[in-house]
Amino acid sequence: MPAEHFNETAAYGDIDLLGISEEELDQQCDELFNEAPIEFKPRKDNEIDHMISRYIVEHSITIPIIWIKKDLYLIGSNRLSCELKRDTLMLRVGGGYEKFEEYVPKNLRYFQRILVIHMIKSGESLEWVVDALINGRKIRNINQQIQQEANYLSKFRYPGMLESSLYSTGRKSLLTPPRLSYTQRQVR
Repeated sequence: MPAEHFNETAAYGDIDLLGISEEELDQQCDELFNEAPIEFKPRKDNEIDHMISRYIVEHSITIPIIWIKKDLYLIGSNRLSCELKRDTLMLRVGGGYEKFEEYVPKNLRYFQRILVIHMIKSGESLEWVVDALINGRKIRNINQQIQQEANYLSKFRYPGMLESSLYSTGRKSLLTPPRLSYTQRQVR
């Protein structure tokens, strides 16, 4: 892979962006997050929400920030607890706390990239990705899913397979896909 392609392994774990360069990823982030695509809606008479709203304006934060429940918020791609301690808005991060006004601006580009990566990998909109993150649903990788299905189907469609595999499957031909039980059909 050419040097200009983004090495996701170091920054984001074992993620392959299918040849998208770092510049292209940043361009996608700039276009999507030029303005807040999902506006923060502070709840009435909630001090934490009003402080978040103030910081969003002060620091020009455009990533999604959404209240989930109690003191839990989706901030970018992370579900974080927000607490008010001595008139300072604190986020529960890892085993400690960080100030909201320091943590979010410092990690803004990271959050943008992760959201765009989720969109690319799932083939879904930002709204769908955010909803999945809020509800704790796994975001599927359509490219990986397509490859797995192709590998699975290739086992049954290529006649060059060993004759012994015909006997182990109990089917007359490997050219026809296996019959799926009712529960297996429901999963697909």
